[in-house]
Amino acid sequence: GRYERPGPADWATGAAMLISAAALTEVGPWDESFLLYSEETEYALRAADEGWSLWYEPAAVVEHIGGEAKTSPMLAALLTVNRVRLFRQRRGRIASAGFYLAVLLGEAMRAAAGRRTARASVVALLRPSRRLRTLPG
Repeated sequence: GRYERPGPADWATGAAMLISAAALTEVGPWDESFLLYSEETEYALRAADEGWSLWYEPAAVVEHIGGEAKTSPMLAALLTVNRVRLFRQRRGRIASAGFYLAVLLGEAMRAAAGRRTARASVVALLRPSRRLRTLPG
């Protein structure tokens, strides 16, 4: 039922987010260093810091072709690393260390169960030199 009526939202996917010119002027551009995942979350948090809010509009229709993070080890690792990086950017060292360890443990357990995406995430978390810096192609 929540998706049937317009209203404020905690988050929105960057694949379907419109930003007003006034918000863009005040908040600034997206932080593209997040490379594909978490840039919209980082932007929404920064916007909220400046007093802006997100609005969900059920009448809006957008078709997003993609969304491969659940099946692509490369994209899953990128999503995981960016989630940890965003947390670190907004929280203290101790909380960030705890979050990193919790994410690492969760991904390690999924990797032990045979998930290729989780295995790639563990490698990316433990070996920064192996992290994706640009998209292939």
